[in-house]
Amino acid sequence: MNWPLPYSSALAGVLVLGLAPFLAHLVPRGRPGRVTRAVMAVAALPLLVPGVATGLGAVQIFHRPGWEAFYEGPLLPALVLGGRFLPLAVFLIAERMARTPRANEEAGMLAGLSYPA
Repeated sequence: MNWPLPYSSALAGVLVLGLAPFLAHLVPRGRPGRVTRAVMAVAALPLLVPGVATGLGAVQIFHRPGWEAFYEGPLLPALVLGGRFLPLAVFLIAERMARTPRANEEAGMLAGLSYPA
């Protein structure tokens, strides 16, 4: 069954917007050192790979016997699009979270709120 691309794109958007805040919360509060820079570099790797190579790699990996439903469904394009653009969302949200005063987070914790990260 062929799915229209807007459905796969919407699914990718939901995937990215669901994961990005949780991943971005881990970035700005890390120690400013080699580990934080290494995590940011690994997170940026999907941006260095051309889109055509990402798509062809996904086709080569998932075009196998037993994977027909996944390969022909809306999840493969959503997974490729989400994986490709997740770093952009993470970097944008992490930059905004880094500007949030630590006192605001501490006040929320004192009020009994927590961020599930």
